[in-house]
Amino acid sequence: MYGDLSVTELDSHANMAVAGSGCTIIARSGQYANVTPFSADLPVLERVEIGDVAIAYDDPISLVTYLLVMRNALLIPSMSHNLLPPFLIREASLFLDETPKFQSTDLSLDNHTIYDEETGMKIHLQLNGTFSYFPTRPLTLEEQETWDEFPVVYLTPDSDRWDPQATHYGDAESSMLDNSGQLVDCDWTNLTIFDPADISGMQAETYTWDSFNGKVDAIALDNEDWYLVDALLDDDDEIRLTQDGIRAELANSSIVYEPALFLAAISNQAIISHISMSLGSTTADDSACEVFNSRSQGVTPEHLSKIWRIPFDDAVKTLAMTTQLIQQSPNSTLSRSAGTNDRAVSYRKLKSKFFTDTMFATKKARSLRGNTCCQVFVSNCDFISLYPMQQESEYPLALKQFAKEVGAPDVLVCDGSKTQNQREVKLLSTQMGMMLKKLEAETQWANRAELAVGILKEAVRKDLRESGSPIVLWDYCMERRALICQVTSKKLF
Repeated sequence: MYGDLSVTELDSHANMAVAGSGCTIIARSGQYANVTPFSADLPVLERVEIGDVAIAYDDPISLVTYLLVMRNALLIPSMSHNLLPPFLIREASLFLDETPKFQSTDLSLDNHTIYDEETGMKIHLQLNGTFSYFPTRPLTLEEQETWDEFPVVYLTPDSDRWDPQATHYGDAESSMLDNSGQLVDCDWTNLTIFDPADISGMQAETYTWDSFNGKVDAIALDNEDWYLVDALLDDDDEIRLTQDGIRAELANSSIVYEPALFLAAISNQAIISHISMSLGSTTADDSACEVFNSRSQGVTPEHLSKIWRIPFDDAVKTLAMTTQLIQQSPNSTLSRSAGTNDRAVSYRKLKSKFFTDTMFATKKARSLRGNTCCQVFVSNCDFISLYPMQQESEYPLALKQFAKEVGAPDVLVCDGSKTQNQREVKLLSTQMGMMLKKLEAETQWANRAELAVGILKEAVRKDLRESGSPIVLWDYCMERRALICQVTSKKLF
């Protein structure tokens, strides 16, 4: 069909990417799939291996070579070209226009193109009959060894798994129309923490850290039992506390924050490695190591039973209960050079569904830390986690912090706001192995985070009134109330 030309073709009927002979394999997942053709009369391809591949695209206009990655692709080396579903391109947050330029009613340079706004790559698609395609080729040895020197674009979602049979895509599409066939109104209202009446009833005057510290000092001096009255810090003590104290706290949390300790740990590990190699436990030559003699098909019970010296039945049970989310071929030079998505294994996996929503404070209630809103995460078991933010655009940072401290749930349900559905959020959820679901418009009642927001608002208002705390400390009060909710026993029903 294409002669000796290696190409990648768009195929809207395929639900998985297909890698032919004109690509470079990065990793083999050890997973297999049965491929069903378009007709039941044709034979089924059984046990087709799934893996990650890379292809190169040479832009004839900018003369830049882009390395394109297709994850979770079917490896069929008998095919002379690759197949790429348009749905996967859009799911990878790339812009795709499938309308040929000569058929366009609004002609522009964006017609019939694939565009990545992060790298600036724009692929002008070509036609072979009625099929859209673009020329690609396998990676050269130099490109494999100098992977980091080229712009890399993911043509499919950067996830450890892909489920083409997932039903939430169809649910999201059907929710875009109402019963009359019109687009559903997707305007979302912001939830505010304080009403105007709350502002007038609390201390809303300008508040600073100096005034806050002054009140704390006054309380301490009025209390005869305050044991630090006679031990106030002088200027030198404050400098030492600010420097060495902070460094000590950081080093206590992780040695990577203290250069001296980090260097000592690396040196110690290097010594251990040299001793291990001298004892024969590992080797510098891959060919001499048993692990590298064959392609990686995942950890087998036989191998685990042998190296751990455990019963074979125990090894089978261990593998059945253990996820092997990231597997790369150790005999591939490219698998070592290519960046590995380790988010799927670096975060704790939560087998539950979480809901999230943004709660805003009024402009007069900007906190001492400059926070104007907070992001609330609520599980289907009423576990609440809350993160104050200075502005709504910090939602991706709050999501990262939530995944680091709590974990990455299987499903995260959010509303239709642009901030919670932006490209960075989609990429993060894909890399974490987290399914992102968007609620239908006008169905806020289905968001469990809405209930938690109401409970937190009322509780924080009472806390501020009864304690006489200034309203600019609302974010501290929110965090305190969220911690109380986490450790309080609840009646689940």
